[in-house]
Amino acid sequence: VPRKLSSSSLRSAAQRCRSPPSSSSEAADPVVLADATDVSHLRYLIKATARKVIPFVARTAAKRQSDPAEADKLFKIQRDLDQTKIISKSCRQVY
Repeated sequence: VPRKLSSSSLRSAAQRCRSPPSSSSEAADPVVLADATDVSHLRYLIKATARKVIPFVARTAAKRQSDPAEADKLFKIQRDLDQTKIISKSCRQVY
């Protein structure tokens, strides 16, 4: 069930979108405009935590994708890991 948004939360989100970041090197935190989280398959004690963690992970992922330098670093690490996996598999097949 999606959360109901109050007019005050919408106003504060709109103000955050309009206001520039505090410094040129610091990007503004992404704003969640809509949220529909299905946690019905999780156990009762985990549901509240999951409802808090899911938006945090979404904001963190959005922030990293919007920062080209960070995305390039992650892409380079992923590419290096993929190459290492290929080399290790080929070495195992030879021996």
